[in-house]
Amino acid sequence: MPRRAVLPTPRLRRRRGRLTGGSLVSVDHRVPHAALELLLSCGYDTTSVEELAEAAGVSRSTFFRRYGSKEDMVFADQDERLAAARAALVRHSDEGPGAVVHAALTVFDTQTADPELARLRWRLMHKVPALRDRELVSTHRFERLFRDHLLSDVPRPAEGEVPPRPDRRRVAAVALAAAVVSVHNDFLRSWLRSQGGDVRPALERALQGLVQRHGHEAAGTGPRATGSTVVVVTAAGGPHEVAAEVERALRERG
Repeated sequence: MPRRAVLPTPRLRRRRGRLTGGSLVSVDHRVPHAALELLLSCGYDTTSVEELAEAAGVSRSTFFRRYGSKEDMVFADQDERLAAARAALVRHSDEGPGAVVHAALTVFDTQTADPELARLRWRLMHKVPALRDRELVSTHRFERLFRDHLLSDVPRPAEGEVPPRPDRRRVAAVALAAAVVSVHNDFLRSWLRSQGGDVRPALERALQGLVQRHGHEAAGTGPRATGSTVVVVTAAGGPHEVAAEVERALRERG
Protein backbone atom coordinates (compact mmCIF):
# COMPACT_ATOMS: atom_id res chain seq x y z
CA MET A 1 0.00 0.00 0.00
CA PRO A 2 1.57 3.33 -0.99
CA ARG A 3 2.33 5.69 1.83
CA ARG A 4 0.11 8.77 2.02
CA ALA A 5 1.97 12.03 1.93
CA VAL A 6 1.30 14.49 4.75
CA LEU A 7 2.12 17.93 3.46
CA PRO A 8 3.43 20.51 5.95
CA THR A 9 0.72 23.11 5.42
CA PRO A 10 1.22 26.64 6.81
CA ARG A 11 -1.35 25.85 9.51
CA LEU A 12 0.58 22.74 10.52
CA ARG A 13 3.84 24.68 10.60
CA ARG A 14 2.27 27.31 12.84
CA ARG A 15 1.01 24.67 15.25
CA ARG A 16 4.34 23.04 15.90
CA GLY A 17 5.57 24.30 19.23
CA ARG A 18 2.92 26.98 19.73
CA LEU A 19 0.75 27.81 22.71
CA THR A 20 -2.68 26.20 22.62
CA GLY A 21 -5.80 28.17 23.46
CA GLY A 22 -3.80 31.10 24.81
CA SER A 23 -2.33 29.04 27.66
CA LEU A 24 0.93 27.19 27.96
CA VAL A 25 0.60 23.50 27.20
CA SER A 26 3.70 21.36 27.57
CA VAL A 27 4.97 19.82 24.36
CA ASP A 28 4.47 16.32 25.73
CA HIS A 29 0.78 16.99 26.41
CA ARG A 30 -0.16 18.94 23.30
CA VAL A 31 -2.61 17.12 21.02
CA PRO A 32 -1.59 17.67 17.38
CA HIS A 33 -4.57 19.01 15.45
CA ALA A 34 -3.23 17.85 12.10
CA ALA A 35 -2.96 14.27 13.37
CA LEU A 36 -6.61 14.31 14.47
CA GLU A 37 -7.61 15.71 11.09
CA LEU A 38 -5.72 12.85 9.46
CA LEU A 39 -7.53 10.27 11.61
CA LEU A 40 -10.87 11.79 10.62
CA SER A 41 -10.13 11.97 6.92
CA CYS A 42 -8.28 8.66 6.48
CA GLY A 43 -9.78 6.49 9.21
CA TYR A 44 -8.66 5.70 12.74
CA ASP A 45 -7.72 2.08 12.13
CA THR A 46 -6.10 2.56 8.72
CA THR A 47 -3.87 5.50 9.62
CA SER A 48 -0.38 4.36 10.57
CA VAL A 49 1.75 5.67 13.39
CA GLU A 50 4.31 6.82 10.82
CA GLU A 51 1.67 8.99 9.15
CA LEU A 52 0.55 10.41 12.49
CA ALA A 53 4.14 11.15 13.47
CA GLU A 54 4.68 12.98 10.20
CA ALA A 55 1.47 14.97 10.69
CA ALA A 56 2.58 15.86 14.21
CA GLY A 57 6.00 16.90 12.96
CA VAL A 58 7.96 14.36 15.00
CA SER A 59 9.86 11.16 14.34
CA ARG A 60 8.29 7.75 14.88
CA SER A 61 10.41 7.15 17.99
CA THR A 62 9.47 10.56 19.41
CA PHE A 63 5.80 9.83 18.77
CA PHE A 64 5.98 6.61 20.80
CA ARG A 65 8.00 8.29 23.54
CA ARG A 66 5.63 11.26 23.75
CA TYR A 67 2.26 9.57 23.27
CA GLY A 68 2.67 5.80 23.39
CA SER A 69 -0.25 5.00 21.08
CA LYS A 70 -2.87 6.55 18.82
CA GLU A 71 -5.43 6.46 21.60
CA ASP A 72 -3.06 8.08 24.08
CA MET A 73 -2.31 10.82 21.55
CA VAL A 74 -6.00 11.72 21.25
CA PHE A 75 -6.20 12.20 25.03
CA ALA A 76 -2.66 13.46 25.61
CA ASP A 77 -3.90 16.46 27.63
CA GLN A 78 -6.17 14.42 29.90
CA ASP A 79 -3.76 14.23 32.84
CA GLU A 80 -3.24 17.99 32.68
CA ARG A 81 -6.99 18.58 32.91
CA LEU A 82 -7.15 16.30 35.94
CA ALA A 83 -4.21 18.12 37.53
CA ALA A 84 -5.88 21.48 36.86
CA ALA A 85 -9.06 20.26 38.57
CA ARG A 86 -7.07 18.97 41.54
CA ALA A 87 -5.27 22.32 41.85
CA ALA A 88 -8.61 24.16 41.79
CA LEU A 89 -9.88 21.98 44.64
CA VAL A 90 -6.81 22.89 46.68
CA ARG A 91 -7.10 26.61 45.90
CA HIS A 92 -10.75 26.70 46.96
CA SER A 93 -10.60 24.13 49.75
CA ASP A 94 -11.86 26.72 52.25
CA GLU A 95 -15.20 26.69 50.40
CA GLY A 96 -15.86 23.06 51.31
CA PRO A 97 -18.18 21.39 48.80
CA GLY A 98 -18.25 24.59 46.74
CA ALA A 99 -14.72 23.82 45.58
CA VAL A 100 -16.07 21.20 43.17
CA VAL A 101 -17.85 23.99 41.27
CA HIS A 102 -14.54 25.77 40.68
CA ALA A 103 -12.87 22.50 39.71
CA ALA A 104 -15.59 21.57 37.20
CA LEU A 105 -15.48 25.06 35.67
CA THR A 106 -11.70 24.77 35.40
CA VAL A 107 -12.11 21.53 33.45
CA PHE A 108 -14.71 23.19 31.22
CA ASP A 109 -12.34 26.10 30.56
CA THR A 110 -9.48 23.78 29.59
CA GLN A 111 -11.82 21.79 27.34
CA THR A 112 -13.10 24.87 25.54
CA ALA A 113 -9.88 26.91 25.40
CA ASP A 114 -9.07 25.38 22.01
CA PRO A 115 -12.43 25.05 20.20
CA GLU A 116 -10.94 23.43 17.11
CA LEU A 117 -9.25 20.69 19.13
CA ALA A 118 -12.42 20.08 21.16
CA ARG A 119 -14.53 19.63 18.04
CA LEU A 120 -11.99 17.47 16.24
CA ARG A 121 -11.83 15.15 19.24
CA TRP A 122 -15.62 15.13 19.60
CA ARG A 123 -16.10 14.19 15.94
CA LEU A 124 -13.49 11.48 16.28
CA MET A 125 -15.13 9.98 19.37
CA HIS A 126 -18.41 9.76 17.49
CA LYS A 127 -16.69 7.59 14.89
CA VAL A 128 -14.50 5.38 17.11
CA PRO A 129 -16.14 3.32 19.91
CA ALA A 130 -12.78 2.68 21.62
CA LEU A 131 -12.32 6.42 22.09
CA ARG A 132 -15.78 6.76 23.61
CA ASP A 133 -14.84 4.02 26.08
CA ARG A 134 -11.65 5.87 26.94
CA GLU A 135 -13.64 9.05 27.56
CA LEU A 136 -15.90 7.11 29.94
CA VAL A 137 -12.83 6.07 31.94
CA SER A 138 -11.86 9.74 32.12
CA THR A 139 -15.31 10.55 33.50
CA HIS A 140 -14.79 8.07 36.33
CA ARG A 141 -11.44 9.67 37.20
CA PHE A 142 -13.07 13.06 37.72
CA GLU A 143 -15.91 11.52 39.71
CA ARG A 144 -13.38 9.90 42.06
CA LEU A 145 -11.47 13.17 42.39
CA PHE A 146 -14.59 15.10 43.42
CA ARG A 147 -15.84 12.31 45.68
CA ASP A 148 -12.50 12.11 47.48
CA HIS A 149 -12.55 15.89 48.02
CA LEU A 150 -16.01 15.74 49.56
CA LEU A 151 -14.91 12.88 51.84
CA SER A 152 -11.41 14.23 52.51
CA ASP A 153 -11.90 14.25 56.29
CA VAL A 154 -13.07 10.62 56.42
CA PRO A 155 -10.27 8.20 57.41
CA ARG A 156 -9.43 5.66 54.72
CA PRO A 157 -9.44 1.96 55.62
CA ALA A 158 -6.01 0.51 56.32
CA GLU A 159 -4.51 -1.80 53.73
CA GLY A 160 -6.29 -5.14 53.89
CA GLU A 161 -9.07 -3.76 56.06
CA VAL A 162 -12.62 -4.32 54.84
CA PRO A 163 -14.17 -0.91 54.15
CA PRO A 164 -17.40 -0.13 55.99
CA ARG A 165 -20.69 -0.13 54.18
CA PRO A 166 -21.51 3.18 52.47
CA ASP A 167 -23.31 5.44 54.91
CA ARG A 168 -25.66 8.29 54.08
CA ARG A 169 -22.85 10.80 53.70
CA ARG A 170 -20.80 8.63 51.36
CA VAL A 171 -23.84 7.93 49.21
CA ALA A 172 -24.48 11.68 49.00
CA ALA A 173 -20.84 12.38 48.06
CA VAL A 174 -20.81 9.71 45.36
CA ALA A 175 -24.10 11.00 43.95
CA LEU A 176 -23.01 14.65 43.99
CA ALA A 177 -19.66 13.91 42.34
CA ALA A 178 -21.38 11.95 39.57
CA ALA A 179 -24.01 14.67 39.13
CA VAL A 180 -21.39 17.42 38.82
CA VAL A 181 -19.49 15.48 36.15
CA SER A 182 -22.68 14.58 34.27
CA VAL A 183 -23.94 18.17 34.24
CA HIS A 184 -20.51 19.41 33.12
CA ASN A 185 -20.46 16.89 30.27
CA ASP A 186 -23.99 17.79 29.20
CA PHE A 187 -23.11 21.49 28.99
CA LEU A 188 -19.89 20.66 27.14
CA ARG A 189 -21.86 18.70 24.54
CA SER A 190 -24.26 21.64 24.24
CA TRP A 191 -21.29 23.96 23.66
CA LEU A 192 -19.86 21.63 21.02
CA ARG A 193 -23.18 21.46 19.18
CA SER A 194 -23.82 25.20 19.41
CA GLN A 195 -20.58 26.16 17.65
CA GLY A 196 -19.23 28.14 20.58
CA GLY A 197 -22.27 29.60 22.34
CA ASP A 198 -21.57 30.98 25.82
CA VAL A 199 -22.98 28.28 28.08
CA ARG A 200 -20.51 28.76 30.93
CA PRO A 201 -22.68 31.09 33.08
CA ALA A 202 -25.58 28.64 32.89
CA LEU A 203 -23.22 25.79 33.77
CA GLU A 204 -21.97 27.69 36.81
CA ARG A 205 -25.53 28.33 38.01
CA ALA A 206 -26.47 24.68 37.54
CA LEU A 207 -23.43 23.46 39.47
CA GLN A 208 -23.98 25.95 42.28
CA GLY A 209 -27.59 24.77 42.55
CA LEU A 210 -26.45 21.16 42.87
CA VAL A 211 -23.97 22.01 45.61
CA GLN A 212 -26.44 24.19 47.49
CA ARG A 213 -28.97 21.35 47.57
CA HIS A 214 -26.68 18.41 48.27
CA GLY A 215 -23.22 19.69 49.18
CA HIS A 216 -23.55 19.95 52.94
CA GLU A 217 -24.75 16.38 53.34
CA ALA A 218 -22.03 15.11 50.98
CA ALA A 219 -19.31 16.97 52.89
CA GLY A 220 -20.72 16.24 56.34
CA THR A 221 -21.18 19.93 57.13
CA GLY A 222 -24.97 20.06 57.41
CA PRO A 223 -26.98 20.25 60.61
CA ARG A 224 -26.84 17.05 62.60
CA ALA A 225 -29.73 15.57 64.47
CA THR A 226 -29.19 15.65 68.24
CA GLY A 227 -31.69 12.97 69.10
CA SER A 228 -34.17 10.47 67.74
CA THR A 229 -37.70 10.96 66.53
CA VAL A 230 -40.30 8.50 67.73
CA VAL A 231 -43.73 8.51 66.12
CA VAL A 232 -46.57 6.92 68.04
CA VAL A 233 -49.94 6.21 66.49
CA THR A 234 -52.67 5.72 69.09
CA ALA A 235 -56.42 5.70 69.30
CA ALA A 236 -58.14 8.82 70.53
CA GLY A 237 -57.82 9.22 74.26
CA GLY A 238 -56.98 11.63 77.00
CA PRO A 239 -53.50 13.08 77.68
CA HIS A 240 -52.69 10.36 80.22
CA GLU A 241 -53.45 7.58 77.74
CA VAL A 242 -51.33 9.24 75.02
CA ALA A 243 -48.44 9.77 77.45
CA ALA A 244 -48.62 6.14 78.49
CA GLU A 245 -48.47 5.01 74.86
CA VAL A 246 -45.40 7.20 74.22
CA GLU A 247 -43.68 5.87 77.35
CA ARG A 248 -44.39 2.29 76.29
CA ALA A 249 -43.00 2.93 72.78
CA LEU A 250 -39.82 4.40 74.20
CA ARG A 251 -39.33 1.43 76.53
CA GLU A 252 -39.81 -1.03 73.67
CA ARG A 253 -37.30 0.92 71.58
CA GLY A 254 -34.77 0.57 74.36
